[in-house]
Amino acid sequence: MRRLFSCLLLLVFGLLGQVSAWTQAAPTAPDASVPVRIGRWTARYLRNGLYLDFDHVPLVRGGLVQVFSRDYAKGYYGSSSSAAHPTMETLPDGGRAYTTLFTYAADAQKFTATQRIEVRPDNSVTFTLRYRWDGPEPAALEWNAARLWGYPLVGATYRAEHAAGTPETTGRIGPLPRASKYPTNSLAPLWRSLALQATAFGPLSLQVGAGEPSEGVLFDGREDDYLRDEKLFWLGLLGAEMTPGQEAVRSFTLTLSAPPAAAAVASASPAKERPARTVRIPDAGRPLPPLLDALNRPVLIPEPKVVRFSAGEAEDFALAGRLVLSDQLPQGAEYTPVRQEMVRFAADTGRETGVGAVVQRGPAAGRSVSVRVEALATLPSEGYELSVTPEEVRVVGRDAAGAFYGLQTLRQLRQRRASGRFAFAGVSISDWPSLPFRGIHIFVGREALPFHQRLIERVLSRYKINRMVLECEYTRWKSHPEVAVPYGMSVEDLRADVASARDHFIEPIPLINSLGHSEWIFANHQHQDLVEDVSSPHAYDASNPDTYKFIFDVFGEALDIFHPRLFHIGHDEVKVPSQDHDFGKYPARPANIQKGASALFIEDTNRLTDWLRGRGVRTILWSDMLLHDSEGPALPGVPVMTAANAPSVAEAVKRRNAIPRDAVIADWRYTPGDEQRNGLALFRQRGQETLACPWFQPENIRGWAQQAIAHNSLGTLQTTWAGFDSSEDQLGSWYDYRQFLAYVLAAEYAWSGTERHPYDLFGKPFYRGYEPPKPEAPQASYTLDLRRISDALPYDAMTVFNHAYREAQSSARLQSGWYLSLRDAANIRLSETWTGALPLTAYVPTHNERSSDARDWPLEERAAPQIADVGIRTAGVRPGGIMLRGLLNRERPDETHPEAPRIAYPDTVLLPVHARAQWLFFLHATAYAAEDHALVGTYVLHYADGRTLEIPLRYGKEIRALDDDTSAATLSTDPVHWGSAAAPLNLRLLRWKNPRPTVEIVGLEFRTDHPYAAPILFGVTGR
Repeated sequence: MRRLFSCLLLLVFGLLGQVSAWTQAAPTAPDASVPVRIGRWTARYLRNGLYLDFDHVPLVRGGLVQVFSRDYAKGYYGSSSSAAHPTMETLPDGGRAYTTLFTYAADAQKFTATQRIEVRPDNSVTFTLRYRWDGPEPAALEWNAARLWGYPLVGATYRAEHAAGTPETTGRIGPLPRASKYPTNSLAPLWRSLALQATAFGPLSLQVGAGEPSEGVLFDGREDDYLRDEKLFWLGLLGAEMTPGQEAVRSFTLTLSAPPAAAAVASASPAKERPARTVRIPDAGRPLPPLLDALNRPVLIPEPKVVRFSAGEAEDFALAGRLVLSDQLPQGAEYTPVRQEMVRFAADTGRETGVGAVVQRGPAAGRSVSVRVEALATLPSEGYELSVTPEEVRVVGRDAAGAFYGLQTLRQLRQRRASGRFAFAGVSISDWPSLPFRGIHIFVGREALPFHQRLIERVLSRYKINRMVLECEYTRWKSHPEVAVPYGMSVEDLRADVASARDHFIEPIPLINSLGHSEWIFANHQHQDLVEDVSSPHAYDASNPDTYKFIFDVFGEALDIFHPRLFHIGHDEVKVPSQDHDFGKYPARPANIQKGASALFIEDTNRLTDWLRGRGVRTILWSDMLLHDSEGPALPGVPVMTAANAPSVAEAVKRRNAIPRDAVIADWRYTPGDEQRNGLALFRQRGQETLACPWFQPENIRGWAQQAIAHNSLGTLQTTWAGFDSSEDQLGSWYDYRQFLAYVLAAEYAWSGTERHPYDLFGKPFYRGYEPPKPEAPQASYTLDLRRISDALPYDAMTVFNHAYREAQSSARLQSGWYLSLRDAANIRLSETWTGALPLTAYVPTHNERSSDARDWPLEERAAPQIADVGIRTAGVRPGGIMLRGLLNRERPDETHPEAPRIAYPDTVLLPVHARAQWLFFLHATAYAAEDHALVGTYVLHYADGRTLEIPLRYGKEIRALDDDTSAATLSTDPVHWGSAAAPLNLRLLRWKNPRPTVEIVGLEFRTDHPYAAPILFGVTGR
């Protein structure tokens, strides 16, 4: 199902101009993917498009063709769906011409076009499209000749000439897009020429071809839902009418009148020492603020069913002297994980509070924390009771799991009070899960084991997740070593992974894809005799006995490792009607074609289920091949059921009626609101048990939990589609990181069953979700909404996940430290409002301005070291920083301060430190966005013993641009927001553990390693 979702996204992006496709015209053509220098251009064919960099700065991508019916009701052709490549030829002046053929023919309609992009050393590019449409009715052409990167255009003024008799249009490209949709956000629709002054490269002109209609469009894609992350301007034709039988030609020429090229960034130049001052402070490591609700009570995650807090601090259980954890558990192996958790609990309590904590068998004299298990008739399995009084803490589990979960809740009651003392908050709790199956799905991998173990101990078990579906087909199986891949997990690590889960009351369940998504079997081009469609090795041949010899070898090895009660066999997307080109033909072999897709699916499912049942194991499979998109409850605004791939209702019913009733069906749907139209009731009618499976969107997680409760499902399975292997490195990618944040919400909704809405993934008190029709207004439709809510959860998942995974406790003791004052080194400062090309005031403050501020400029001394928030929101202080040079910010004066001198930004600076630190915290950003994972800069620590150590700054992981709001944070960074709602800025706080804490850091070198990103350092704190 991850493939389908990716393909759908790719298709949508392609339709809106993200992806270009080319047709290979000659097998002997030069390789267009090899970068070619053409004057100051660098051209290469990359990721299905022609990329053009000017002076090493990305500026142009081109070009894409779409054909629609005249009313846009139907799409006929999109060049992004063809496997195409351009031909490339050398022009007499040394330029290059990239030529692409586009063809379409179906239903008595035909489209042919030739696109030619000429890149010339005189700084010009000409885009030409010659096209013809043949059909009974006219059609509409959308030609995205080029996408222009927005950053170099910000601050430019423009003047457009239109058809004769039409006045000129003038304007200015601001730093922020207009809050409007096309055509309002077009700079000047239907122009003949468009001239831009003061771009980062000087004057830029766009010209429609001689004699052609005034049809040029350049709209601001920075506000478009699909282009905004790329910060692009869209150049081309929109909805040009094509008359049947007529050939037409359209062209645009882009010309840069650029001044001579500036020298490239020389990151190897010697560092220039800048003045800086290390300020010592006694409380650099202040405690994190406790997570409290509106009534100032501890927030408990998941929310207990019944909770009564005591009146005040006097009713707390004070942590003083020596804390005894009294182990009053029965004998038996099932209680071993509880005892192990008690030992961890004692160690963590001692470390965080300084109070000595020990575990003792049997009742303890005096004040203690007693942990026991009793047959509590009022509670279901996994339930617990917890009471905290000044004299005693009692944790009573309905069973071993209940006692374990009671301890997890007790962890959240440990806090530092206003008086400075540590205590467990006084409370009485009775709690139990809403759903018995509270699972997450995750891939294994070569580096997965330590990551999984941290997730298990710090997040999953803490918030009462009790199932872990390990998708492990890419394990390095000993029974079939030929399928091993470099990122595969070893069998030994898989055993350790399974054991770690069981030690925390998490049942491990194997998932090995079968039938569909069987690419893993053919990963090294082996077992071609088992492939269904040899042209696309996606599914296996279900009629070949050798297929099952292989499958059962691997299944048997997995059973030996997991000893499971449940086994997930996959079985999704065996054939997706709208995506056959991606998944291959199914069936493809003549005998299987005669048998038919449904018969093959049914026979395979029953065969695998029977084999597993014979070994005492139940089967889980995905639902999509058992549902048709017209099924499920009819809902206004939800016209079809997604993730429903049966070709008809009759085939869906046939398949459902033929598969084993003891198989568990995992129904998945990933868009908020879509989970309301599901197949849970259809499977329940057959007496089958189900799982509700969301992805990372908060409202989708909440919605599925509510559906699971309403339909008496086993529970929820939170899916994770973050590549074929997992590791802690994924927490540095927002796309992956947000999927792990979702585990907190998955645990909350599956356990508590609360109807409270989640915060969004940026921690804002908003939600996206469907508003159900009210009983008194049944005619009301479902609408996707964005609104502020009052019934929200009292926390956001990002904060909770980060603190839990880092093991950052609100009860942490104060620690001394220092921060590095950059007052005298700063060359820029942030502005509350800005209208220039950069989202900051790029000038050096005068001496008088510095000395007039009694506080340490730019960060107040007492506010700067607050690690949780950095404290830059001090009244009257605008953060200043050191910006390094890039090709886009070189000596560009700030227009709001014309009296200021031009700034020659440095390539490298050296700041004196002369301090020790176990942890360093960097507040930073880049002026301009770069490609994900690109190295934009480096911190170099110079130690007193002469050694150095480098900290890389990779875009999207350790650092992001000031105007980059595509991710709020990753595990290693936290967001620090600045500016106003109209002009928001986003700084990043990077946490870095120093491997040499006992050696003095004499200096910090800050250098740029990127042509144009321009990294900026705003502050450094150490402790």
